[in-house]
Amino acid sequence: MKTERTFVSLPSGNWLDRINLRKETRQGHILLCVALWSAISFLVFSRYVLATVIIDGASMEPTLTSGDTCLLNRLEPLLGSIDRGEVVVLQDRGPTDYAIKRVIGLPNDEVEIRDGHVFVNGSELIEEYLAKGTSTFSPSKNHDRIVVGPESYFVLGDNREISEDSRYYGPIKKSALLGVVFK
Repeated sequence: MKTERTFVSLPSGNWLDRINLRKETRQGHILLCVALWSAISFLVFSRYVLATVIIDGASMEPTLTSGDTCLLNRLEPLLGSIDRGEVVVLQDRGPTDYAIKRVIGLPNDEVEIRDGHVFVNGSELIEEYLAKGTSTFSPSKNHDRIVVGPESYFVLGDNREISEDSRYYGPIKKSALLGVVFK
């Protein structure tokens, strides 16, 4: 019985040499891929890690004024490490409306507004970031006691006279927080 062998020859060189493209065309494809991956990386990074925000309004004066640019850490709400006193950006009532406020009450806190002052869990909150002489009043003109829910936060603007905040619409859900602001 006679056996036959079949031989196959493989082209030599790297795989790019086997593709019938000119060197300039290959470089163009590589440049296009790098640009595409850079754009995708930027979009993912700015959506889920770090973004910039421009302040528009006076509800956080004197801390932040209209036109200020800040960085927004978008990871903190996902990691659950939001602390009292931090400034956050939150989804406001409309689908494209955003607000910037300060976290006053954490989940399960009791917040009370009385005699122009804010009390958290029975102790007066020392708010050194407010302008001198700033008083905090509730819209109902009497003292309000609010228990913040387990997945919620009580937020106030630093400019208490004009800020529309948790005094008006109650505590906000954690899911409405977009990130923590760095100045």
